[in-house]
Amino acid sequence: MSAWFSDPIEAHRQWRDGLVVADRAYATQSQRLYRSLFGVFARWMSGQGLTLQTITNVDLARFLETLSGRNGRPPSPRTQRTYAAEIDRVMAHIQAVGLRLDNPARSLVDTMKLTTRLKPRSIYFPPKSTREAYLASLAGFDPQALTPEAVRAHAMNLLMLECGLTLKEVQKLTLNHIATSSEAVITAPGHRTLKARTVPMSPITASWLAHWLAVRASLHVISPSDYKARTFSTGVKLDKPKAIAATQARVFVTLAGKSDHTGGLRQHRLAINRIRDEVIYTSASLVFTGGKEVDHEELATLRERGPQTLRNMCCARLVAEREPTENISHILGLNGNDQVWAMQRAMGVTP
Repeated sequence: MSAWFSDPIEAHRQWRDGLVVADRAYATQSQRLYRSLFGVFARWMSGQGLTLQTITNVDLARFLETLSGRNGRPPSPRTQRTYAAEIDRVMAHIQAVGLRLDNPARSLVDTMKLTTRLKPRSIYFPPKSTREAYLASLAGFDPQALTPEAVRAHAMNLLMLECGLTLKEVQKLTLNHIATSSEAVITAPGHRTLKARTVPMSPITASWLAHWLAVRASLHVISPSDYKARTFSTGVKLDKPKAIAATQARVFVTLAGKSDHTGGLRQHRLAINRIRDEVIYTSASLVFTGGKEVDHEELATLRERGPQTLRNMCCARLVAEREPTENISHILGLNGNDQVWAMQRAMGVTP
């Protein structure tokens, strides 16, 4: 009997050790992850009295339903896809070497690709009236009179409102993706759910983005790790931190004013990685509106919060409409369901 049927965990380990990608072996961390995933599956098979020779696609579907997420929650589609993909690779190998005539995981993986990968709907929110109100509110502002935080927030909001970029696309932008001269365009880098694309910018978006880039160039870039590690106090000179090139190239950066390096440093902490921290604040405003369109007064309190606010507002609207949790996560391009669960708790909505 083949080792795949008698000792699948050991057979999987030996098979994995021999795999290469672009003439290079898998990283140790990746190998440990895949072994752990397959080990869970192999132990489940053993408990059910099944082997890789007898298992069917119905059995595989039952296995995926036994998985669990954080704190006992149901598994996310991404978790199920990860397990199913590794099982599919194993079954494809077993089929290729002639130990089985079929691959029961193939149809399951194909079905999951069709049903769980939803296209993010960046145009879902905000409604047209709110969008027009926001654009009208910008007409009365002089970008040069605003703080760096406000200029950046408006520029990034416009990329989402006018160009239709998702927050994840905005976060991936670098200076190489932006052209604001003769032909104002944004090249949005792709990710798992969206292909790379080039989007034209309206004059107002190009103007605000160009001003933000000018402001950004005059500011001192620090990395998040440097920011957390340093203590700012009056009279203590701030040494220039070591900012890696990748951080310097990001449109989304953490900033500190050049003129404030000595005592009384003004901390321009732009929350680029703290979306989860703003969920409760944003949803509190949305509970008051009952999921309806945001009026001018509420818009004034939210307009400088940055693009993560727009995503939270979109999340709240979808929660209010009882959209399934997994669908909301995929629509918004989230990696998990944590933000959606936090919004549901804040709004008192049962998933």
